[in-house]
Amino acid sequence: MMKLARIVAVVASAVLFLGLAGSPAFAQAADGEAPRITPGWVFTPTVSLGITHDDNPLLAGGGNPTPDDILTNVRPGGDLTFTGKHTFVGTGYRGSIQRYRTLDEYDNYGQGGYVELRHQPSRRVSLFVRDNASVSPTTDLVEVAGLPFSRTGTRSNDLNGGLTASLTKRLQFSGAYAFQWLEFDRPDDPSSPVLQGGRAHRVTLGGRQAINSRLKVGGDYSIQRATLGQTVEDEHYMIQDLEGTASYELAPTVTIEGGAGISHLALPGEEPRTGPAFRAALRKRTEHALLSISAMRSFVPAFGLGGAFQNQEVLATVRVPFLRNRAYADGSIAWRDSEPVLVGGLGLKSLVALTTLGYSFQPWLRLEAFYNGTFQDSTVVGGNVDRNRFGVQFVTAHPMRLR
Repeated sequence: MMKLARIVAVVASAVLFLGLAGSPAFAQAADGEAPRITPGWVFTPTVSLGITHDDNPLLAGGGNPTPDDILTNVRPGGDLTFTGKHTFVGTGYRGSIQRYRTLDEYDNYGQGGYVELRHQPSRRVSLFVRDNASVSPTTDLVEVAGLPFSRTGTRSNDLNGGLTASLTKRLQFSGAYAFQWLEFDRPDDPSSPVLQGGRAHRVTLGGRQAINSRLKVGGDYSIQRATLGQTVEDEHYMIQDLEGTASYELAPTVTIEGGAGISHLALPGEEPRTGPAFRAALRKRTEHALLSISAMRSFVPAFGLGGAFQNQEVLATVRVPFLRNRAYADGSIAWRDSEPVLVGGLGLKSLVALTTLGYSFQPWLRLEAFYNGTFQDSTVVGGNVDRNRFGVQFVTAHPMRLR
């Protein structure tokens, strides 16, 4: 198994270099036009068709024999949006049909959808709500900390909503609510018995005070109530986070922000735990590109293994367009180190890396070559799990304004 921390350092450095060096080059080559937003109702059907090589479709642990295979992917989808002066409404669907060449017992159909609303009732107040639901054939496709990779069907729902209000010219208040739900199948996978699923409710309150045009300081408080399993009798526990925050604009296109404080965990039948919590992020935005690198540490629910983790993670994304906006290179990486809170608990170190190189023949047709890598070092049954997938796909998307 590769050393995950070293991988993260190398890839994050590459992402940072591409973002800082590549974005200005693109800005010079681009036409200089801002993305156009079509008002009114717009329907955008999408279809992608591709071929992928999968070197571990079984998600077998290290040392266990595993066949590789070629699969055909068909991904239908569509988005329906309304854009008004003060309101945006959107809904969409994504499907994924996967058919293996020889391992036809692993053919599957995943799907997901979303509903989103953004509204600005006044100049100082803005509201948002978004709900995402998905059904996935494997757990390595689900972005949840502390989840062991296995070929287990997963159903999830994430609901987020909140408001932002400018109380004065320099003082801003925000409030948010989030609900997360996870449920797993129980096939004949040795790691499946540890997958409990559950749900969590989280409320966050925060404030920001602008000291000057570049510096903002403030604080956040959040409380989360999580439940393991799917019944009323299952165990509940509470996570509370309190932190001070600051953000600073290093340049018109570069912002750094972060926070530090404490995280408190209350488990049933156990002594409460208190530990440090922090987060930091660097964002570089140009007219046409965006780079983001962030790191954080705090307690999180452990729906996969039960209990809770002291979770550390590093996330990085970058997009580098070139050839006058006809070609692009995307990259992202997510590294998570989930340390069990209870003695004898099961820990996980996970790495997910995604890269895409694409070219647009027409505004509605593009060709992409991609690589998806998932790597996990765990103490659960199965041990190390590595999976590499690469392939090519054609993607079509054609917005149509509805009158």
